Amino acid sequence: MSVDKKYWFRAKRRNHGYGWDLPLTWHGWFVLAAYLVFMIAFPFWISPATDLLGYLGGVTIATGALVFICWKTGEPPKR
Repeated sequence: MSVDKKYWFRAKRRNHGYGWDLPLTWHGWFVLAAYLVFMIAFPFWISPATDLLGYLGGVTIATGALVFICWKTGEPPKR
């Protein structure tokens, strides 16, 4: 029995860059929206002016989580 996998993110189709394009499903849109809300709200929770290391750590973890989710649920990127 073959399972047709529905990708959340499409691989980039353009000749520049590497990674994923805009989401294809509501799951992908939810993940992207959650990431954007976090990136907008996070500086109000941990100010980069007072705790730069904490701020950079949070941004790094959130971005790493987004890339991981894209990698696991997205179409394999083309080189």
